[in-house]
Amino acid sequence: MSGLIDRVAAAPITWGVSEVPGWGHQLDAARVLREMRELGIRASELGPDGYFALDRAVAAEIKRSGFSIIAGFMPVVFRPGNGVSEALPELALASSRLAETGARLAVLILASDQPGYEDQHALGDDGWDELAGAVPEVISLLRDRGLTPLVHPHYGTYVSTGEDVARLLEMTELDLTLDTGHLALAGYDPLEIAAAATGRVRHVHLKDVDLDLADQVRQGAISYHQAVRDGLFLPLGRGGVRLEETIRFLEESGYRGWYVLEQDLTLSESPLAGGGPIECARLSIEFLKTLEQDLDSSSPPMRRNEGVA
Repeated sequence: MSGLIDRVAAAPITWGVSEVPGWGHQLDAARVLREMRELGIRASELGPDGYFALDRAVAAEIKRSGFSIIAGFMPVVFRPGNGVSEALPELALASSRLAETGARLAVLILASDQPGYEDQHALGDDGWDELAGAVPEVISLLRDRGLTPLVHPHYGTYVSTGEDVARLLEMTELDLTLDTGHLALAGYDPLEIAAAATGRVRHVHLKDVDLDLADQVRQGAISYHQAVRDGLFLPLGRGGVRLEETIRFLEESGYRGWYVLEQDLTLSESPLAGGGPIECARLSIEFLKTLEQDLDSSSPPMRRNEGVA
Protein backbone atom coordinates (compact mmCIF):
# COMPACT_ATOMS: atom_id res chain seq x y z
CA MET A 1 0.00 0.00 0.00
CA SER A 2 1.31 3.45 -0.89
CA GLY A 3 -0.22 5.24 2.12
CA LEU A 4 -0.50 8.36 -0.03
CA ILE A 5 -3.73 9.72 1.48
CA ASP A 6 -2.36 9.29 4.99
CA ARG A 7 0.37 11.77 4.02
CA VAL A 8 -1.91 14.47 2.60
CA ALA A 9 -1.88 17.69 4.59
CA ALA A 10 -3.32 21.13 3.91
CA ALA A 11 -2.30 24.78 4.04
CA PRO A 12 -4.39 27.82 4.98
CA ILE A 13 -3.65 29.47 1.60
CA THR A 14 -5.99 26.86 0.10
CA TRP A 15 -8.66 28.74 2.08
CA GLY A 16 -7.38 32.12 0.85
CA VAL A 17 -5.31 32.95 3.94
CA SER A 18 -2.15 34.80 2.86
CA GLU A 19 0.60 37.02 4.21
CA VAL A 20 0.34 39.38 1.22
CA PRO A 21 -1.29 42.75 2.11
CA GLY A 22 -4.60 43.22 0.34
CA TRP A 23 -4.73 39.61 -0.81
CA GLY A 24 -8.42 39.16 -0.07
CA HIS A 25 -10.92 38.24 2.62
CA GLN A 26 -9.27 36.21 5.39
CA LEU A 27 -11.32 33.41 6.93
CA ASP A 28 -11.08 32.85 10.66
CA ALA A 29 -8.84 30.03 11.84
CA ALA A 30 -11.63 28.09 13.57
CA ARG A 31 -13.56 27.69 10.31
CA VAL A 32 -10.50 26.70 8.32
CA LEU A 33 -9.50 24.07 10.88
CA ARG A 34 -13.06 22.71 11.03
CA GLU A 35 -13.29 22.37 7.25
CA MET A 36 -9.90 20.69 7.01
CA ARG A 37 -11.03 18.12 9.55
CA GLU A 38 -14.38 17.63 7.77
CA LEU A 39 -12.36 16.56 4.72
CA GLY A 40 -10.47 14.00 6.79
CA ILE A 41 -7.24 16.01 6.73
CA ARG A 42 -5.20 15.46 9.87
CA ALA A 43 -2.31 17.85 9.38
CA SER A 44 -1.58 21.32 8.07
CA GLU A 45 1.09 23.91 7.68
CA LEU A 46 0.87 26.71 10.23
CA GLY A 47 -0.13 29.49 7.87
CA PRO A 48 1.19 33.05 7.56
CA ASP A 49 2.40 34.90 10.64
CA GLY A 50 1.54 31.98 12.94
CA TYR A 51 -2.09 31.88 11.75
CA PHE A 52 -3.19 28.74 13.60
CA ALA A 53 -1.04 29.46 16.68
CA LEU A 54 -2.30 33.00 17.32
CA ASP A 55 -5.90 31.99 18.01
CA ARG A 56 -5.58 30.42 21.46
CA ALA A 57 -8.83 28.47 21.23
CA VAL A 58 -7.85 27.04 17.85
CA ALA A 59 -4.34 26.20 19.07
CA ALA A 60 -5.83 24.39 22.07
CA GLU A 61 -8.25 22.48 19.84
CA ILE A 62 -5.39 21.41 17.58
CA LYS A 63 -3.56 19.93 20.57
CA ARG A 64 -6.69 18.25 21.95
CA SER A 65 -7.74 16.69 18.65
CA GLY A 66 -4.40 15.25 17.61
CA PHE A 67 -4.32 17.43 14.51
CA SER A 68 -0.71 18.11 13.56
CA ILE A 69 1.12 21.22 12.45
CA ILE A 70 3.87 19.86 10.23
CA ALA A 71 5.58 22.90 8.72
CA GLY A 72 5.58 26.66 8.38
CA PHE A 73 5.92 28.95 5.37
CA MET A 74 8.57 31.60 6.04
CA PRO A 75 9.57 34.41 3.68
CA VAL A 76 13.21 35.42 4.21
CA VAL A 77 13.99 38.81 2.71
CA PHE A 78 17.33 38.90 0.90
CA ARG A 79 18.75 42.29 -0.05
CA PRO A 80 21.75 42.17 -2.39
CA GLY A 81 24.57 43.99 -0.64
CA ASN A 82 22.99 43.49 2.77
CA GLY A 83 22.24 39.76 2.81
CA VAL A 84 19.59 38.45 5.20
CA SER A 85 20.69 40.27 8.35
CA GLU A 86 17.56 42.42 8.57
CA ALA A 87 15.33 39.35 8.22
CA LEU A 88 16.89 37.36 11.05
CA PRO A 89 15.00 38.85 14.07
CA GLU A 90 11.63 38.20 12.42
CA LEU A 91 12.77 34.74 11.33
CA ALA A 92 13.85 33.95 14.90
CA LEU A 93 10.40 34.90 16.24
CA ALA A 94 8.51 33.00 13.54
CA SER A 95 10.66 29.89 13.84
CA SER A 96 10.32 29.80 17.63
CA ARG A 97 6.54 30.02 17.31
CA LEU A 98 6.58 27.25 14.70
CA ALA A 99 8.78 24.97 16.80
CA GLU A 100 6.38 25.32 19.74
CA THR A 101 3.65 23.67 17.63
CA GLY A 102 5.75 20.52 17.22
CA ALA A 103 6.43 21.16 13.53
CA ARG A 104 9.83 20.18 12.18
CA LEU A 105 9.95 21.74 8.70
CA ALA A 106 10.57 25.39 7.81
CA VAL A 107 9.52 26.13 4.23
CA LEU A 108 11.58 29.11 3.08
CA ILE A 109 11.17 31.48 0.18
CA LEU A 110 14.05 33.83 -0.58
CA ALA A 111 12.08 37.00 -1.22
CA SER A 112 12.90 40.52 -2.29
CA ASP A 113 11.90 43.50 -0.17
CA GLN A 114 8.97 44.26 -2.50
CA PRO A 115 5.51 43.22 -1.26
CA GLY A 116 3.75 40.44 -3.12
CA TYR A 117 5.08 38.31 -5.95
CA GLU A 118 4.49 40.39 -9.05
CA ASP A 119 8.01 40.69 -10.48
CA GLN A 120 10.63 38.09 -11.23
CA HIS A 121 14.03 38.65 -9.63
CA ALA A 122 17.35 37.44 -11.02
CA LEU A 123 20.80 37.35 -9.45
CA GLY A 124 24.14 37.60 -11.19
CA ASP A 125 27.13 35.51 -10.12
CA ASP A 126 28.06 37.95 -7.34
CA GLY A 127 24.50 37.93 -6.05
CA TRP A 128 24.42 34.14 -5.98
CA ASP A 129 27.71 34.05 -4.09
CA GLU A 130 26.30 36.50 -1.55
CA LEU A 131 23.06 34.56 -1.21
CA ALA A 132 24.89 31.25 -0.75
CA GLY A 133 27.11 32.91 1.85
CA ALA A 134 24.07 34.14 3.80
CA VAL A 135 22.25 30.80 3.86
CA PRO A 136 24.38 29.08 6.57
CA GLU A 137 23.28 31.68 9.14
CA VAL A 138 19.65 30.98 8.29
CA ILE A 139 20.21 27.23 8.47
CA SER A 140 21.92 27.53 11.86
CA LEU A 141 19.13 29.67 13.32
CA LEU A 142 16.47 27.18 12.26
CA ARG A 143 18.35 24.05 13.24
CA ASP A 144 18.93 25.54 16.70
CA ARG A 145 15.14 25.47 17.07
CA GLY A 146 14.82 21.87 15.88
CA LEU A 147 13.63 22.81 12.39
CA THR A 148 14.77 21.47 9.02
CA PRO A 149 15.04 24.36 6.53
CA LEU A 150 13.82 23.71 2.98
CA VAL A 151 13.89 26.07 0.01
CA HIS A 152 10.58 26.63 -1.78
CA PRO A 153 10.76 27.78 -5.43
CA HIS A 154 8.16 30.54 -5.68
CA TYR A 155 7.23 32.88 -8.50
CA GLY A 156 8.36 36.46 -7.83
CA THR A 157 11.31 35.51 -5.59
CA TYR A 158 15.03 34.92 -6.08
CA VAL A 159 14.48 31.17 -6.44
CA SER A 160 11.72 30.46 -8.94
CA THR A 161 13.15 28.70 -12.01
CA GLY A 162 14.60 25.26 -12.54
CA GLU A 163 18.03 26.82 -12.96
CA ASP A 164 17.63 28.70 -9.67
CA VAL A 165 16.74 25.48 -7.87
CA ALA A 166 19.70 23.60 -9.34
CA ARG A 167 22.09 26.39 -8.44
CA LEU A 168 20.88 26.72 -4.85
CA LEU A 169 20.99 22.95 -4.26
CA GLU A 170 24.53 22.89 -5.63
CA MET A 171 25.76 25.89 -3.62
CA THR A 172 24.04 25.25 -0.26
CA GLU A 173 22.94 22.50 2.12
CA LEU A 174 19.28 23.40 1.67
CA ASP A 175 16.97 20.66 0.48
CA LEU A 176 13.81 21.24 -1.52
CA THR A 177 10.11 21.80 -1.07
CA LEU A 178 8.86 20.82 -4.51
CA ASP A 179 5.98 23.13 -5.44
CA THR A 180 4.36 21.78 -8.57
CA GLY A 181 2.37 24.93 -9.25
CA HIS A 182 5.06 27.57 -8.89
CA LEU A 183 7.47 25.59 -11.03
CA ALA A 184 4.81 25.21 -13.72
CA LEU A 185 4.01 28.92 -13.46
CA ALA A 186 7.68 29.71 -14.11
CA GLY A 187 7.57 27.44 -17.19
CA TYR A 188 9.15 24.28 -15.78
CA ASP A 189 7.98 20.69 -15.53
CA PRO A 190 7.96 19.65 -11.84
CA LEU A 191 8.60 16.04 -12.88
CA GLU A 192 11.90 17.05 -14.47
CA ILE A 193 12.86 19.09 -11.38
CA ALA A 194 11.96 16.19 -9.08
CA ALA A 195 14.13 13.84 -11.15
CA ALA A 196 17.06 16.28 -11.16
CA ALA A 197 16.74 16.74 -7.37
CA THR A 198 16.32 13.07 -6.46
CA GLY A 199 17.22 12.59 -2.80
CA ARG A 200 16.84 16.32 -2.06
CA VAL A 201 13.02 16.56 -2.16
CA ARG A 202 11.84 16.59 1.46
CA HIS A 203 8.39 18.18 1.22
CA VAL A 204 5.84 18.66 -1.58
CA HIS A 205 3.24 21.34 -2.28
CA LEU A 206 0.63 20.13 -4.75
CA LYS A 207 -1.01 22.59 -7.14
CA ASP A 208 -2.51 22.28 -10.57
CA VAL A 209 -2.32 25.22 -12.96
CA ASP A 210 -4.23 26.84 -15.80
CA LEU A 211 -1.26 26.93 -18.19
CA ASP A 212 -2.83 29.60 -20.42
CA LEU A 213 -3.07 31.97 -17.46
CA ALA A 214 0.47 31.02 -16.46
CA ASP A 215 1.70 32.02 -19.91
CA GLN A 216 -0.04 35.38 -19.55
CA VAL A 217 1.65 35.99 -16.19
CA ARG A 218 5.10 35.21 -17.58
CA GLN A 219 4.47 37.47 -20.57
CA GLY A 220 3.41 40.35 -18.32
CA ALA A 221 -0.11 40.47 -19.79
CA ILE A 222 -1.70 39.91 -16.38
CA SER A 223 -0.46 40.31 -12.81
CA TYR A 224 0.19 37.32 -10.60
CA HIS A 225 -2.43 38.40 -8.07
CA GLN A 226 -5.06 38.93 -10.78
CA ALA A 227 -4.27 35.54 -12.27
CA VAL A 228 -4.86 33.91 -8.88
CA ARG A 229 -8.22 35.73 -8.69
CA ASP A 230 -9.03 34.43 -12.16
CA GLY A 231 -8.34 30.79 -11.22
CA LEU A 232 -4.64 30.30 -11.95
CA PHE A 233 -4.44 27.43 -9.44
CA LEU A 234 -7.01 24.68 -9.96
CA PRO A 235 -8.18 21.57 -8.11
CA LEU A 236 -5.74 18.73 -8.71
CA GLY A 237 -6.30 17.03 -12.03
CA ARG A 238 -8.15 20.01 -13.53
CA GLY A 239 -5.11 21.82 -14.98
CA GLY A 240 -2.09 21.10 -17.14
CA VAL A 241 0.55 20.00 -14.62
CA ARG A 242 1.83 16.42 -14.87
CA LEU A 243 0.80 15.63 -11.31
CA GLU A 244 0.15 11.92 -11.67
CA GLU A 245 3.55 11.29 -13.25
CA THR A 246 5.32 13.50 -10.69
CA ILE A 247 3.72 11.83 -7.69
CA ARG A 248 4.30 8.37 -9.16
CA PHE A 249 7.98 9.21 -9.69
CA LEU A 250 8.34 10.50 -6.12
CA GLU A 251 6.67 7.45 -4.63
CA GLU A 252 8.73 5.03 -6.71
CA SER A 253 11.88 6.95 -5.73
CA GLY A 254 11.12 6.32 -2.06
CA TYR A 255 9.66 9.68 -1.02
CA ARG A 256 7.63 9.29 2.18
CA GLY A 257 7.10 12.90 3.21
CA TRP A 258 3.97 15.02 3.19
CA TYR A 259 1.94 16.13 0.19
CA VAL A 260 0.39 19.49 1.00
CA LEU A 261 -2.76 20.68 -0.78
CA GLU A 262 -1.78 24.24 -1.57
CA GLN A 263 -4.21 25.74 -4.05
CA ASP A 264 -3.69 29.49 -3.66
CA LEU A 265 -6.89 31.48 -4.07
CA THR A 266 -8.43 34.78 -3.08
CA LEU A 267 -11.82 35.41 -1.52
CA SER A 268 -13.88 38.58 -1.79
CA GLU A 269 -16.11 37.56 1.11
CA SER A 270 -16.83 34.66 3.41
CA PRO A 271 -18.47 31.81 1.44
CA LEU A 272 -21.58 30.05 2.67
CA ALA A 273 -21.05 27.07 4.95
CA GLY A 274 -19.99 24.03 2.95
CA GLY A 275 -19.05 26.11 -0.07
CA GLY A 276 -16.01 27.87 -1.43
CA PRO A 277 -12.52 26.50 -0.74
CA ILE A 278 -13.72 23.26 0.84
CA GLU A 279 -15.35 22.26 -2.47
CA CYS A 280 -12.09 22.69 -4.38
CA ALA A 281 -10.11 20.87 -1.70
CA ARG A 282 -12.57 17.97 -1.83
CA LEU A 283 -12.02 17.61 -5.59
CA SER A 284 -8.27 17.49 -5.03
CA ILE A 285 -8.61 14.80 -2.38
CA GLU A 286 -10.79 12.73 -4.71
CA PHE A 287 -8.07 12.99 -7.36
CA LEU A 288 -5.45 11.77 -4.88
CA LYS A 289 -7.62 8.89 -3.68
CA THR A 290 -8.02 7.68 -7.25
CA LEU A 291 -4.29 8.05 -7.81
CA GLU A 292 -3.54 6.07 -4.65
CA GLN A 293 -5.66 3.21 -5.95
CA ASP A 294 -3.74 3.28 -9.21
CA LEU A 295 -0.42 3.33 -7.38
CA ASP A 296 -1.42 0.41 -5.18
CA SER A 297 -2.42 -1.69 -8.18
CA SER A 298 0.45 -0.87 -10.52
CA SER A 299 3.54 0.42 -8.71
CA PRO A 300 6.66 -1.74 -8.19
CA PRO A 301 7.89 -2.29 -4.63
CA MET A 302 8.92 0.96 -2.96
CA ARG A 303 12.46 1.74 -1.94
CA ARG A 304 13.42 2.96 1.49
CA ASN A 305 12.14 6.32 2.78
CA GLU A 306 13.87 9.42 1.45
CA GLY A 307 11.27 11.91 2.70
CA VAL A 308 10.65 13.62 6.00
CA ALA A 309 7.31 12.74 7.51
